[in-house]
Amino acid sequence: MTTVPKNEFGPPDHTTTVAIVDDDVWMRTGRATALGAFDDITVLHALDPQSAVSNAALVAVADVVLVDAHDPDAGFDRFNGVEVVRCVRAARSGRFPVIVVLTGHAGNELLRRRMAEAGADFLYAHREVQSAERLAMTIRAAAATEVGERLVAELTNSVNEVVEWAERNLGGGALVEESQKSLPVSRRQIISARQRVASAMGLDGDAAPSWRTAASFLNRARGKDGRKR
Repeated sequence: MTTVPKNEFGPPDHTTTVAIVDDDVWMRTGRATALGAFDDITVLHALDPQSAVSNAALVAVADVVLVDAHDPDAGFDRFNGVEVVRCVRAARSGRFPVIVVLTGHAGNELLRRRMAEAGADFLYAHREVQSAERLAMTIRAAAATEVGERLVAELTNSVNEVVEWAERNLGGGALVEESQKSLPVSRRQIISARQRVASAMGLDGDAAPSWRTAASFLNRARGKDGRKR
């Protein structure tokens, strides 16, 4: 992989370096090729999420990191871009890299919360950056922080922690909106799940949601909401 000398106080004077992370090889290579047409933008890396997590320090060298949020084949947590953001953010301190999430799930408020908790700066729908020119403008603005309001994590309990707990203790097979008696988990686990979801929703402990509501919350939070990528 190619790296370039960095200005620790901001992006280089004449070029903004970019790393692209996407599970779709055609999407990441296509974007990298399109951005190659701009003299003021240099693509350093175009990686799949697993490679980005393993090489987070290299990805974090870029001024701007573009991260796709969702992979329908990722397993329990289909928003695997959250882990990418968390690892890249942990790999380098300071203003850079600016992490921009691109997703087909921009309307999912739980994804926005998860990305904010992980350390992402901005989130855009794929349709907002459909042309190379719009994507380049977004990258330039992000590097200069001349864009709208940044993502801000909520003060309630972490949605990421709830999703991680659900993966360890419930599994996808339990997150169905059916009678609790038919679920492959214990009553204690169901009660704990409802309490944890209540906390993430900002509800009082005595106002735990129904199992149907809790399961729906967890499915939206992990990207299994039936929407397209």
